[in-house]
Amino acid sequence: MKKIIIVLFCFILFAGCSQEQRAERTYAKAKAFEESNNYQEAINLYNHLLTSYPETEKAKQIKNENLLETAYFNMGKFKLAAIAEKGQNINNLSEEEFLNLNATIQDEFNDARAAFEYVLQHYPQSQYKDAINIFLDGINQLAPKMQKMLTTKANIAKYVSEKKWQSANEELNKIKNDITPEHYKLIEKQINDARYAPVDSTINRVVNYVGSIMDADYSVHTIQAAMELIQCQGERVKVQAVIESVDRRRKSVKAYNGPRYSGESVEVFYEGTTAENYFLDNEPASSQTYTIVGKVCAYRNTGGAYIRAESITLNSR
Repeated sequence: MKKIIIVLFCFILFAGCSQEQRAERTYAKAKAFEESNNYQEAINLYNHLLTSYPETEKAKQIKNENLLETAYFNMGKFKLAAIAEKGQNINNLSEEEFLNLNATIQDEFNDARAAFEYVLQHYPQSQYKDAINIFLDGINQLAPKMQKMLTTKANIAKYVSEKKWQSANEELNKIKNDITPEHYKLIEKQINDARYAPVDSTINRVVNYVGSIMDADYSVHTIQAAMELIQCQGERVKVQAVIESVDRRRKSVKAYNGPRYSGESVEVFYEGTTAENYFLDNEPASSQTYTIVGKVCAYRNTGGAYIRAESITLNSR
């Protein structure tokens, strides 16, 4: 009988030790997730520990130190910080980040709000109560702005797919005052790319084409074509070119047809494109080619060709 009691005692003692060890391992994993900002996984492990090992020291520590409350608060704060950065600094997003803004941001808004509201519901006297109310006010102010942006971009994509070009441009103008000229140009370029695909050309062809129109005998056709060029309403082209120099006052570059600045050249105006910021502090990449997309134009006084760029992109080697 004594042997049985001893065996049972050892079993209970071992089970207790085993639970404490498992709880400690689970707790350590949860803390690691929390330190890497993976708060949802940390919360899942804290809840698992409380359910599976409720009498352990680590379970008591979670309750005594309000670790679940803190994890939920930090999760909401972390999600909101990333969204707020995009919302408040939307004009500083890169071309790729801006074009890739999507509806998942709205889900992140909802996740942040849910985390904060969980704390207020389950911890009415929370130490984070005042901060949470400030954050919720921020969500309520920022969410409509981001939603307007996402809805407008979705509508533009819909109208472009339906070839309703006027409607697409009307949608774009709804957010014209909310975004930078560079970002406006990006979306405008997307619409134009779908409507008027740029013609592959070269600097030589652009120069020769404009020259043939401006020097031609007067006719209804050539006068109309010349006026379109002077008004910068010529065809959209895509050319590969080497850029020699930057005129930051005119916001233009000189683009050549070939390497070592051979062949014809034209002036390319880049105001309103993402290249505007780049050329503020950078010189053109030596001997590398750029892809230039824009409209063919002609100077009113000389009849010479130039390009009003929509984008200037350095090609990969």
